[in-house]
Amino acid sequence: DNIRNAKENYSPVVFEMNGQLNEQLIINNREITIAYNSAIAERHATAIESLSKRIDSNEKNSEKLYLLRGLHYYTIGLYDNAEKDFEKVINSNGKLTAVGYFAKGMNAYKANPNANNIVDDFKKAYETDNRFAHAIYNAATILYLSDNIDDAIKLFALAIESDDKIAEAYFNRALCFLAINDNEKAINDLSKAGELGIYQAYALIKTYKDK
Repeated sequence: DNIRNAKENYSPVVFEMNGQLNEQLIINNREITIAYNSAIAERHATAIESLSKRIDSNEKNSEKLYLLRGLHYYTIGLYDNAEKDFEKVINSNGKLTAVGYFAKGMNAYKANPNANNIVDDFKKAYETDNRFAHAIYNAATILYLSDNIDDAIKLFALAIESDDKIAEAYFNRALCFLAINDNEKAINDLSKAGELGIYQAYALIKTYKDK
């Protein structure tokens, strides 16, 4: 499949979150395999223990503590624990709610890519803060992969409206247009994706230009 994952990119939502957390978290499509790096796994376990003590002591700003602990749980594959922490973030109705929904969606997808609530979580992240282009982009991509082409096109449009520099949104929407034989719109999107750095798009333009 030619579907493209959104690369590491600036997100105003994540930028603001980092200011609250005093962390430097990023959105990207690369993962560390914890099973093969015990030192990193141990570091996550130590962080979880420390955060748990702070939560148990009723420290202020528990919303960010639950988010951080949930991310550690997610990274080492304890998805049920991570989901509970992300739910705590969401139920806090604070400044991290959109990120909580986004993290919950990522966690659910990792635990079970066929889970029913994944798209809803990403959509809720976007509805909570419509600057969160990566959230609605993820929802659109999942819809495309499950052959919900029309709905995917609508959500890719929202992602582009929120951040017109996400090249992968143009590229993946082009794939949607190709799937319904709308080559003209597909080529327009592929051209934009190419301008933004996805050079594979130009090869597809050459393939479909005269069809």
